[in-house]
Amino acid sequence: MQIRLLLAIILLTLFFSLTNLSAERTFFPFDNAFQKNTSVEEQVSLLKELGYNGICSRPGRATEELFSALEKYDLKMIASYVVLPANAEGPLPIWLTEHIERLRGSGTIIWLSLTGKNAPDKAAVEVIRKVYDLCETNGVELVLYGHIDFKTDTAATCARLRELAERPGIGLSFTLCHELRQNGQEGLEDTIRSIAPHMRLVQISGANATPTTTNNWQEYIKPLGQGSFDMSRVIETLDEVGYDGPVNLQCYDIAPPAAKHLSESMRAWKQLNQTPEKL
Repeated sequence: MQIRLLLAIILLTLFFSLTNLSAERTFFPFDNAFQKNTSVEEQVSLLKELGYNGICSRPGRATEELFSALEKYDLKMIASYVVLPANAEGPLPIWLTEHIERLRGSGTIIWLSLTGKNAPDKAAVEVIRKVYDLCETNGVELVLYGHIDFKTDTAATCARLRELAERPGIGLSFTLCHELRQNGQEGLEDTIRSIAPHMRLVQISGANATPTTTNNWQEYIKPLGQGSFDMSRVIETLDEVGYDGPVNLQCYDIAPPAAKHLSESMRAWKQLNQTPEKL
């Protein structure tokens, strides 16, 4: 009897810990959720209204106006997406140095992707090291972003480059749409498990499990809750590996208005994370 009671307590504790883990993850969209004619104030106000925790921006859009609006609504720039050539030589561009210095103390993550799929590993590693060292000097975290047709194309490639860079503080990320488009849906759970010790960001979106075509982003990027791919596979695996970090919503090329698709995605997010009190 005592053994059964002990097992029941352990199972209940595990259940509630996983439920709380899901509920605590921050959720934020990419800035491509919005149309170009939408003001910064309107964007941030909508995010606050819908319950998002912040936004993923990028250096060219990380204006003082955006920082002020985020502060006004008590939201964060959770990540800043940076793209560099994998074979870039010499010092880092001034715009990137200034951007990372501006992010000191903000908690914003630099989410780095490198173009040039056929660039030598050695060149890519040197770029990664330079960005990481600058980030470390400014107390900013660096995470690698997997993007199709880039040098940093998949989570596995990013993990390999991370090892070559010999910078233990570099983080990894899981980007669902890019993994699906390159590798299909089989083995996604194992991909997450393989990078879990260093995973610092996750990106999701609605998607089709078996796309009718492999060259159309609308098959892989939909409002959350749409498409035939079972998103609970990702959420349950995140629970399994104990991931409690930020989750980004990819919104590339989703038809406007933003208020509609962001509302749909937030509704689906709450359902996925089993938080009925917020539905």
